[in-house]
Amino acid sequence: MYNTENGASYDGLEDTHININQGAESTLYFFKAQIIMDKYTIKPTAHKSDKSIRKDHLKIT
Repeated sequence: MYNTENGASYDGLEDTHININQGAESTLYFFKAQIIMDKYTIKPTAHKSDKSIRKDHLKIT
């Protein structure tokens, strides 16, 4: 689990609550999951002369 408010990664969910332990294992698994997700995320690309990203410049592969 990842907390977008403070950047923390937690061990996960229990039956009735969130396990808020933040050990090395949960941190390493978060980084591994992030690397895997980044491989499959569509990233917008901007035209070379235009630094802003517009909808018509999105590259979908």
